[in-house]
Amino acid sequence: MENNAKVMSDAIKRTQNSNKPLKDTARLIIQTEGDSPKVIAVIAANDYEVADGYAIREKPVYEEK
Repeated sequence: MENNAKVMSDAIKRTQNSNKPLKDTARLIIQTEGDSPKVIAVIAANDYEVADGYAIREKPVYEEK
C-alpha cells in the first residue's frame, strides 16, 4: 500500500503542469481491480460522481500565455 501511495504521488507531480485538456475521451470510470471490481468514480466532461470515502480534485485548463 505504501508503494501505491508513492506511485500516486509521483503521478500527481508528473502531471502537475499539464494544461492539455482531455481529448477523444467521453467518460472515465475509475474502479478497483479484482474479481468483483468496485466503481470509485465516473467522470464525464461536465459531470462526475464519486463513491463515499473518495474525493476528486479538479484542475482547470488555463489559457496559454
